[in-house]
Formats: sequence, C-alpha cells, structure tokens
Amino acid sequence: MHYLEKELSELIQKDDTTLNFLNGHIIDGLLYWDLERPEEPWIDEQFWKTLGYDVKTRPDARLPWLDIIHPDDVIVVTKNFQEEHSSPNQTVRYIHQNSSISWLKCKSVITKSKQGKPTRLLGIHIDITQEKQAETKLKISEAQFKSSFDHSPLGMTVNSLDGKILEVNERFCQILGYNKNELINEHFAGMVGGDYSSLGYEDDLLDRKINYYSAELEFSTRSEKKISVLFNASLVRNGDGDPMHFIAQIEDLTESRLADEEITRLAERLVLAKEAARIGIWELEIETKNLIWDDHMHEMYGVQQGSFHYNYNSWLNLLHPDDAPGVKDKIQLAIEGKQEFKTEFRIVWSDATTRYIHAAAIVRRDYTGRAINFIGSSWDITENKKTERSLSRMATLESKRKEMEQFAYITSHDLREPLLTIKNFVQLLIEDNSDKFSEESKYISNSILNASIRMETLILGLLDYSRLSKQRKLALVNINDILKDVMSDLDSLISKTDALIDYDKLPVINGYEVELKLLFQNLIHNAIKFTKSDTAPVININCSKIEDGYKFSVSDNGIGISPLNQEKIFAMFRRAHNDAKYEGTGIGLAHAKKIAEIHNGEIWVSSREGGGSKFYFTILTDS
Repeated sequence: MHYLEKELSELIQKDDTTLNFLNGHIIDGLLYWDLERPEEPWIDEQFWKTLGYDVKTRPDARLPWLDIIHPDDVIVVTKNFQEEHSSPNQTVRYIHQNSSISWLKCKSVITKSKQGKPTRLLGIHIDITQEKQAETKLKISEAQFKSSFDHSPLGMTVNSLDGKILEVNERFCQILGYNKNELINEHFAGMVGGDYSSLGYEDDLLDRKINYYSAELEFSTRSEKKISVLFNASLVRNGDGDPMHFIAQIEDLTESRLADEEITRLAERLVLAKEAARIGIWELEIETKNLIWDDHMHEMYGVQQGSFHYNYNSWLNLLHPDDAPGVKDKIQLAIEGKQEFKTEFRIVWSDATTRYIHAAAIVRRDYTGRAINFIGSSWDITENKKTERSLSRMATLESKRKEMEQFAYITSHDLREPLLTIKNFVQLLIEDNSDKFSEESKYISNSILNASIRMETLILGLLDYSRLSKQRKLALVNINDILKDVMSDLDSLISKTDALIDYDKLPVINGYEVELKLLFQNLIHNAIKFTKSDTAPVININCSKIEDGYKFSVSDNGIGISPLNQEKIFAMFRRAHNDAKYEGTGIGLAHAKKIAEIHNGEIWVSSREGGGSKFYFTILTDS
C-alpha cells in the first residue's frame, strides 16, 4: 500500500474534518499529495476509471495525472498550485481515454505544519462533463434562437407571464411602426389593440389545454391603421415544466391579401377573356397520349362530351388529312425542345364542314428535362380566314380597278386629241361648203359631227369617272346647299319640263362635296329625262338616320325600269333605255355607284315599268 494511502486511511479514522470533507461530495476521484515529496502523489482508482483508463495501463510518469490535463489548462493548474497553497479549487479539462474532453471540478484542503508550511493536499475530483455539455448546448441554443429571433421574417416578441414585452425583434417594430424602446416592458395587448385583448389564449396554454395558439386577427399600428395579421403564440417552460414566458409571432397579411385579390381579379379577367374569345384549353399527356378538354374544345371541334375518345390518335383523326402530318411533326419538334408549338390547321366536322384552328402550347418537363405534357389553348379562326380571303380578293379587285382607271384615263385622254381634230375639221367643212353639198353630203357630214360630239361627251364622262377616287378629303357638307346648286345648274331643264322637286330639311354630313353634288345631279337629271311625255316630272328626296351614317332616296314618277335591267344600269356604258329619244352615255349611274362606294355606302333601285323609280343610296362616314 502506498504510504500516502495508508496515511489517509488513518487520518480519516481519527480526523472528523477530513471525513466530513469527503462525505460532503460525490467523489469521482481522490488525490492525496505529500507536498514535501511532490513527486509521489497518491491517486485512487476511481479517478482513472472516471477518465476511462485501466489502473494498470494508466500513464506512468512522475506526476501521471499532469500528462492527461488539457494542454491549455496545464499552465493554469501549475500556477494555481504554486501560488495558492491555501486551498486551490478549480475546474480542469482532462483528456479522456477515448480522446474526448472531460471536465472535472477539483476541490482540495491543505494541511500545514506547526510552522505554517503546507505538508499535505487532499483533493477530490467531481465529474461535471455533462453539466458543461448541457451548458454549451444551452449557449448554442440561445445563440441560435437569438439569431432566428433577430432575423426572422416574422414579427416576434418574448412576453412575460403577465403580458409584458421582454424582447422584440426589428420586424415586429416595422410591421406596427414602433421602435424597440417604445415596446419593451409595455403590455402586449395595449400595444397591438384590435382583436387581441379578448382572446384569452394564455390560460389555455398555462393549463396545457393547447400547445400553441394561431388565428388571423386585426391589429392596430402606431398610426392607428388596421392591418390583418396571422398571430401565433406558444408557452416556453423550463426543464421542470414550470412556465417561463410566452413567444408571440405575427405575419403581416396585407401584401399577401393584396396579391391574392390581384390573382383573383386576374383569374376572373382570364376566365372572362377566355369565355369572350371562346378559347379552348387542353392538356396532352405525352407518355399515355391521354387528352383533357374543356367545354370550348368540344364546341370548337363539333364533338359532344362523352362521344369522343380522349387520346392523341382520336384527335389526329379529326384533323384535315392534308394537315395532320405537319401537325404531328411540330408536336415532335416541341417535345424534343427544338421549337415551340404554335400552328394553324384545319379540322373536319362530322357534317363535313371544314374549320380553321389556331393552337399553341407549352411543354412541361421534369427535373431531367424529359417532356411530361402539353398545356395548350386553341381557338377557331375560320372567320378570320374568310376575312383574309375577302381582303385578298378586295385587294385584287382594287388593283384591277386602279388599272382600269388608269387605262380609262390614258385612253380617253389620248382619244380626245384626234377626236377634236375630226370635230373641228368637220365643222369647218360644213361651214365653208354647206351651200355646195348635196343633201346626202350634208346628211353624212352632220352625222359625223354629231357622232364626234357624242364621242367627246363619252370621253369627258370617262375622265370624270377616273378622277372620282383622287385627292378626296372628307368635310362637313350641307345637303340642302348641294341641292340648291344642283337645281340652279338644271334650272333650264327644270323650267322646260315643269319639273317639281320636293324635299324636307336635309342633314349636314361628312362627305366629299364635289362627288355628292355629281351624285344628286345624275339622279335628278335622270328622273327628269326619263319622264312620261304627257306628265310633268315629280321628284321627292328624303333622308333617314342609320347606324354610321344616312340613307337617302330619290323617287320619280317616270317611265320606270324593267326588273331585268335594274342590276345592269350601274355598270359602265349600260343603259336601261336604248330609245333614241333618251340621250345618254351610260356613265351617269356608274358615277353614282362609285360615289356611294367611296362614302362606304351602296346604291340600289326599286322600280317597275311605267310606275316610276326610287333610287336609294347610303353614306356611311360617321365612323
């Protein structure tokens, strides 16, 4: 037995102080040290077991326990021992046999000689490793909580059990418009106002009836503005289960509510737009080839719900045979990611009707890039296609019309020069030689002169027709003034035939003044010209307001027009009456038709032979 061990045993038996010192602690290691011979301390087996060492294999050195003290603590331990021979108490880190750190609290008493010199040191070791680990974890946990608390996107407070704010984060201050100093030690209920004061959730948490509380509430900000928040509260207890404090969280729902409202509005608009445009929505699963259609898709394809096999091949069968291959190719290119899916194609209904469809879709893919499905929209563009064809035909007709106008202008202009020469020579010939002409020569020369005059009139009519579409500018035109000018120009003819022209007050319209005057002049002149030989002409002019403009009518009591000729009379050089007593070129009503058309209107006639005629035309320039 080590002499110190024997000495300690005897000391315990006869010294109550030593015995009481040892009995007052749970000992995880015992040290008895001869300070006069410090190289030979005695350490019990429990010390080594506490640190995981076998007594037989423990470090073998002059002061063996010093070898397993943590390097950072060796100097401190040595210094304390040298400077404090009174009763050094300290916490020391030791290297456990498994290389981990063990924390031992060291307490000791020192025995001194009669001269006051330290002779013995009795020390005990208490293992506090678990307490230190728990303390470290607690510090880490507190640091983590503080970091989460300070940087949380939610407003947070720590409240005492009586409802006072102990701690508050920056986000809480931002939401309610306070600074921290204004909130600390204030009652939570008094600061947030609104719905909070009547909740009473605290008692339920304290009585363990609930683990946490959550509700959407209305809080008041510092400026007394009401805001919607998501409120959460929980109770924190200590290790013994005793209540410590409340944790409160608030999330400002203002922006999310506004976002939800905006999403709802956009969704409603999208639905309205979809309904208004008759847009069909569809999905195609690429692996299964299954289709999903909404109601508009059934309507668009002329298919009753439930009567269609909702798969890829059944859909292809509805496509026009000439278009299906191209559509398949575009779908495959979209699956491969080489181009987006956007196309137009024809479908054939069960009644053989052909419709035109525009389709577009996006391809959804998984995280590997593999195509999963198409989500697309389609709409019927049949009417658009009809309009395109009509516009194309109109463009072609307009081009041909311009070519004809140019041809008419050039032809009439080039014809007029030699015609005037012929007319002038014939007039000179008649004037200088009429007394020398035989009756037959007079007849021939007069026939040539009359023919050249008629030809000149015809050419002038062609020139007027070709000029109708040039250099027009809309202006306000008083139709009453137009009729006064026309009646003044036709005064001689009106007086000669005793014609009666009647009209009420007529409107002021947007139009082309020169052309409108020519239109009324042609219709009134024809009404006077094609009258019955024994009847004075009676002409009535009326007007009514219609959408985008006006409808005019010019009626007479003349000889009328047969049904066979009513469609032909508006064509160039076509006359309803070829009787020689009714002179004319067949251009006047062609003029009238063109003038109505350049006013976005049309002209037509209602008539019967012997019963007069009524010409209608529209002027649509209000829009």
